[in-house]
Amino acid sequence: MRLSVSTDEFPESDITTGMLYYGAESLDISSALAGKCYDVFLTDDGLVIGPEWTNCTTRALQVEKDGCKIVNAISFSGIDAGDAELVGGFRCHANGLTRSTKQSRLVWSRYDAILLPVCRVDTAASWSYSTAAWRQANGNALNQIEIFCGVSGRMVDITAYQLTWQGARQLSPAASSASESTVPRLIVPR
Repeated sequence: MRLSVSTDEFPESDITTGMLYYGAESLDISSALAGKCYDVFLTDDGLVIGPEWTNCTTRALQVEKDGCKIVNAISFSGIDAGDAELVGGFRCHANGLTRSTKQSRLVWSRYDAILLPVCRVDTAASWSYSTAAWRQANGNALNQIEIFCGVSGRMVDITAYQLTWQGARQLSPAASSASESTVPRLIVPR
């Protein structure tokens, strides 16, 4: 099983939602805040949202390994330490909403990880710059991708392709990426 934005574990389309699914379990995330990250735990009573992360790279709730599982190391929301298994997490792009789209993969699953494509294409036919400086392509804040990965050690493969022309001459552009900044935005805990 994997945590997903859809009742289909492996949705083919881009989805923005206020519900998450893990097998037959569902979780309403309407109380989650925009720009915040959260863990999702499985308990005997179903799925629960863990405390809001301290920031985009640091959990507020300590977790620990228990055999093959990762569990809560301390009590939270009336759940004793070790009684909640970490099954995934999400980041909200708006209050009560998260998404899994080709530009924003904001839900991760601890189990049954799959390759999901990410893509951003700027449709502008051309644009120009007057000074040499690092910037997003076309100065467009939409020219970025977001990936939320709730555990370190998980492989993320991102390849950027860029084609640049000046008149009839192809140029050799330079590209860069930065966490918490521009293309791509990759959120991984410390």
